[in-house]
Amino acid sequence: HLKTELRKVFSSVLKLSAGVEDYIRHSTKRYETDHYSLNYHLLAAHADAQLRIVPKLFLNLSARSEHVSYNHDWLLMPRATLSYVPNKRFQLSAMIGRYSQTANDDYIAMSGRQLSQSTADHAILSMQYSTPKMLLRIEPYYKKYRHLPLLGKNGIYTADGYGTSRGVDVFVENHSIVKNLTTTFSYSFNDSERYYLDYAKPQTPDFASRHNLRLSLKYGFGKTIIGLSESYIS
Repeated sequence: HLKTELRKVFSSVLKLSAGVEDYIRHSTKRYETDHYSLNYHLLAAHADAQLRIVPKLFLNLSARSEHVSYNHDWLLMPRATLSYVPNKRFQLSAMIGRYSQTANDDYIAMSGRQLSQSTADHAILSMQYSTPKMLLRIEPYYKKYRHLPLLGKNGIYTADGYGTSRGVDVFVENHSIVKNLTTTFSYSFNDSERYYLDYAKPQTPDFASRHNLRLSLKYGFGKTIIGLSESYIS
């Protein structure tokens, strides 16, 4: 009945899937010290619908739900991707969605097993152009983080941390310069700021480099491949 009703609005293609995932993510973690013992598991389920609105325009709607046993929290994460594919060479996609991450076990224990899962809201625009000899992909993005573990003045972790990340990724692959030679170029710009862990104020994390540049060459002859790569990070 659902398929019949949706076909009145959307044309041609409709694919639905739902239920508990084929793999149930089960992680048992035990830490025996003088301070605590921690044991929990994570259960996840999802629902997914793929629709063709009109020729060359596609919509993917999905939702993921997770349950963490140590504090019995439920988390719902909706996601949507709209893709325009006018031909075999070009594709334009826009994606929004929420994703989650379970905190480090030490932080969970030091919160009295009350630390909520961290979430990240993503907004990504992807533009891709490909030919038999070349691939170009450009992806600007924005991410907003919530419920990050933050160390309070009393030495107990809370889920009051937050942050943002914005930037752009560029990837180019070429096969046409010399026969059997593949060259790839990638560059990413990232402006990230977080207020979490033991930070006294919002700041750029140590692991978040602003500029990342990588060039690689790969030449193959017979069953042998020779590669060379150079990376620059600041």
